[in-house]
Amino acid sequence: MEQRASPRFRLNQAIRLNFDRDGTEEYLSAEIIDLSADGVGILSDSQVPVPSPMFLMFGLQQENPPLNLVRCEGYATRSEVMGEQYLIGVKFTIMDSDSTRALRGCLDSLQASMA
Repeated sequence: MEQRASPRFRLNQAIRLNFDRDGTEEYLSAEIIDLSADGVGILSDSQVPVPSPMFLMFGLQQENPPLNLVRCEGYATRSEVMGEQYLIGVKFTIMDSDSTRALRGCLDSLQASMA
């Protein structure tokens, strides 16, 4: 049974990421399907090699302010076929304080909405 350090929440949100593929920087637009304090699950049309380091950027909708941009670094922990797309798991490694605050606020709101 899989043990998670942080609870994950379902989310449908666009994400932009870039990573190095064989010495070439590659940019992808994808969709977040779940989010936690430690990482994110992404659906993409392209596979990402594990354990590729990457830079991620995504917006998180909150009540006030309405949208916060999260910029962080992480690495791919998994990349497997899911239907006609790839499920990519990413663990966060570096996140600035504003992004951390935005992520925490969003996760707190999601947790409260489940109560």
